[in-house]
Amino acid sequence: MGYSIKHIKGRGGRVRYQAQVWHDSLFYGAKTFDNEGLATTWGEAKFEAAVAGTLQPAALRAKQRKCEVGLNQTMAHWAQQYLEGPGQKHGESRRYDYALVGKLLSTTKLRAFDGEEGAQLVEQLSIDWQFDRRQKSKATKPTGESPKPLVSNTVRLRLSALLRIIRFAKSKLPVEAGFRGPALEAIFEWELPAAYSAPRTRLPSDDEYASMMRELGLETPLGDLLMGIDETGARMSELRTIKGADVRLLEIGGVVIGGEWTLRKHKTQRTVGTRQVPLSLFAAQMLQRRRAVHGDGPLFPGLTKDQACDGFDEACDTLGIQNLQYKDFRRAFINRNKDSTSHLDMVRVTSAMLEREATRLTEAERSVLQAVGHRRPATTLGYTLADIEKLCARFTATSRWPRIRAMLAMDAAPTPPMAASSSDELDALQSELAAVLAKVSAAMRSAPRASSASPSSPT
Repeated sequence: MGYSIKHIKGRGGRVRYQAQVWHDSLFYGAKTFDNEGLATTWGEAKFEAAVAGTLQPAALRAKQRKCEVGLNQTMAHWAQQYLEGPGQKHGESRRYDYALVGKLLSTTKLRAFDGEEGAQLVEQLSIDWQFDRRQKSKATKPTGESPKPLVSNTVRLRLSALLRIIRFAKSKLPVEAGFRGPALEAIFEWELPAAYSAPRTRLPSDDEYASMMRELGLETPLGDLLMGIDETGARMSELRTIKGADVRLLEIGGVVIGGEWTLRKHKTQRTVGTRQVPLSLFAAQMLQRRRAVHGDGPLFPGLTKDQACDGFDEACDTLGIQNLQYKDFRRAFINRNKDSTSHLDMVRVTSAMLEREATRLTEAERSVLQAVGHRRPATTLGYTLADIEKLCARFTATSRWPRIRAMLAMDAAPTPPMAASSSDELDALQSELAAVLAKVSAAMRSAPRASSASPSSPT
């Protein structure tokens, strides 16, 4: 092996000389010259470099060039590549986050996010982005006001978009690039939000629920918030901003048996409209207690989104509970009631995404769609009127709050004899539940609609 000189004849009969260099069956390069002497000199020099190890094979050099090109591409380029590929499955709002990351890092190269230095850069961005309010709205911003920091979840979503773009870019680079990505283990302890292609399936157990209530505290803002989500299936943001004026308590003989919550502003209000959320006995009692203190105004005054999320996360850390979110309790509510409640009613109550779950319609619901000539379930949803009293009774029957209260009472018992008292309390709660359900059934048979207490007067 060595170098060879190949004679190449051009169109006009002109002869040129191409030096080709090989070593250990590997091709190292070739170059064409007008003069054979120059070709020989070049071939000898490159062959000596190949033998000495100072010249890499041509294939390896090509890979290195490809690596350099990828590493030197800006994050704007990789964000665009992601949106044209796996990012197509995201919704419009989520795609905006990825495009925004590309815009914010339009001059930052991918190689800047490698290793420890990359981790430091991400950590700095997590601080800087708290005060970088890039709004989707084109409305004029008020002047003279200092910008408020973004809520932590907004920054988290933006950072998760950045990390997904980095992972995508890493998958497109050759292994020889040696790109590891940022070393984030010591900085962030949260997971990326689940994509629609891999939805979450986490359901909190009774033990986890009871432990969280014990840590957050009974009849505290965070404890009531968590309990309310598990009882109503509402989103955390919806229940956190509930007002006493929007709650109607249902009574029989002066005893609260349930309630109705009018929810006008929520995530899917354009397709679902105003939601009338039935309240189980236990949710109604909790809201009645808070309304007696706070009146018609916000029932969770002063509780910000960050405080709610941080308090929840701190409780999970203290208890060693992993991968748990508020929305998992919303999922638990839906799964407890999905088989006993009309799917259209569940969409009306929880505002779940109807079009994604159209296959879950019952035969009766499909028959109604066919009979009235509706092609889309969303059309029929506009005609659906949920029977609030029946749903209140049903959600009370499926509630797991009596079990949780009993578990908390049993956990607090200092001696074995107290366990019997806890068992008696469980029996009493179950008897109370049965009595309430009996009252509801009797009232529904005797009257078309139960009486209600005035929202403005505490009951």
